[in-house]
Amino acid sequence: MPDGGLGPGSRAGPSSGSRAAQPQRTGLARTNRAPGIMASQHSQAEADALIAKSQALSDGSPLAQAALAVAECHPRPGAGDPRRAVELAKRADDGTVRSIALDWLTVANLADDDIAEAVRTARRRLELLDTLPVGPLTGFEFADDYLMAAEVDLAAGDLPGAAAHADALADLPFYRHEDHLAMSRRLLVDALAGHFDDVVQTGERFRAGWERAGRPVAPNLARAPYAVAMVHGMRGDDERRAAWVRLTIDLGADPEQLAGCQRGWPPVFDGLLALDRNDPAAAVRRLAADIDDPELSQSWDFATWRPWYAALWAEAAALGRYPDAAARVNRSRHAARDNPIATAIVERAAAITTGDRETLVRLAITFAQLGCPYQQARTGRIAAGPLARHQSP
Repeated sequence: MPDGGLGPGSRAGPSSGSRAAQPQRTGLARTNRAPGIMASQHSQAEADALIAKSQALSDGSPLAQAALAVAECHPRPGAGDPRRAVELAKRADDGTVRSIALDWLTVANLADDDIAEAVRTARRRLELLDTLPVGPLTGFEFADDYLMAAEVDLAAGDLPGAAAHADALADLPFYRHEDHLAMSRRLLVDALAGHFDDVVQTGERFRAGWERAGRPVAPNLARAPYAVAMVHGMRGDDERRAAWVRLTIDLGADPEQLAGCQRGWPPVFDGLLALDRNDPAAAVRRLAADIDDPELSQSWDFATWRPWYAALWAEAAALGRYPDAAARVNRSRHAARDNPIATAIVERAAAITTGDRETLVRLAITFAQLGCPYQQARTGRIAAGPLARHQSP
């Protein structure tokens, strides 16, 4: 996962002693693939230099070719070819390199706006890891795979699946006494589902574990405390919300990115909070970026959260009776297509614009079946009140 999983050290690469593989599995695994676990970022020039060194040392073996192929992958457009890397890694018959290649392919699926294929790719990687032992060179892959599988299932609106992967992440033996690592993805699942008591309780375990570890900077973890901040905001405790936003920044989140839309998760959590506070105008302002903004489409991180973003983008306009509400609903249907929860939110927005209370009642049942009690309750509240309040753009 390019944002970086967190395992026992940051080495992830082939188990053999191939000379070409060595630079990749040390420097490049950190630079190109896992910036989210580092306090300070390395430049792309450093990664390119390591690739060049690897190429010079390569003996041309299948393993060396596969290691170089995965090393050349990067989330920026046009960098490397994850599909070629998967084929070369399969030919080399090295499980760890295959895992890395499948990770990059998952990212490519997300960047291609194909969440359903990303889910299938993540499953392939899980099946592969079933054949590998947990050890110093594979530990990163286990941690990253469960983390990535949880995030992909969140993108797909599969809360039970995401919870199962988040729990598998927490159960890894090397996370036994590291609650901030173990609980990071379960917090996301429970916050989106609406298990707010669990979020507050687990959040305290996360905070205590992070402080016990010395308050390390790890941007990859920042989305978890931001989810906790949202929950405190929904409970009306702005002081605690501010404290968790500060913790998010202390973990390494860029304040400018928190205020923007490129990362995906900050505007989603902020938009959920604004709508919960019955302030669609604030939600429209926070979700200011168009769902088809070409700059955002280049961000795999935004792509992961795009279905949720699109659904809230439509709902905010519908509740505020904005002139483009119906157009937003129609456009958001495509963006939400692989996520049944986001799809239901879009259809709820459509029902709001037409005053269709019968559909709202049916959607409340849908949310319950999807394991999302928060949206179930919210739909009931919307159905019981006026379906839209006029807000000036």
